[in-house]
This record gives sequence, structure tokens and C-alpha cells, in this order.
Amino acid sequence: MKQVWVAAMLAVIAGGSAQAQQTLRVIDTAPNDVLNVREFPTADAKIVGVIPPDGRGIVPTGERNGNWVFVRYRKV
Repeated sequence: MKQVWVAAMLAVIAGGSAQAQQTLRVIDTAPNDVLNVREFPTADAKIVGVIPPDGRGIVPTGERNGNWVFVRYRKV
């Protein structure tokens, strides 16, 4: 599976039960902007997708690299 990374402009949304899968949502992104999903955890890496400013249901995989988080969002 190809890894994709996003900068940590995400907030944790915990479900109601202890077994609920932890998901993230986009924060601090202007309504007319997007959060870029990158191939590698650097600002100059290729953009492989985008998450809208109201994006929800972003699944962290547990991997981190500084302020970058490896995630799964829809088909990316």
C-alpha cells in the first residue's frame, strides 16, 4: 500500500465507546482551502490527494513523523 501523509492540522474525534475507532477531522483550514495529502512527510513532496476543510472520518494509522501523520481518507 502506498503511504500518504498529512500535516498535523487535524483534531481527534473519539467515539462514544472504548471500542470505537479513533478518527480525525480537519481544523484551522479556511473554507475555500484544502488540506493536502502528500506522498512523503515533507512540504515539497508530491500531492496525492486533498481533504476538504470540513473533512471528517480521517483514519490515523498510528505512524507519525514529527508533525506529519500517516492517514487513510476515503480512497487515499
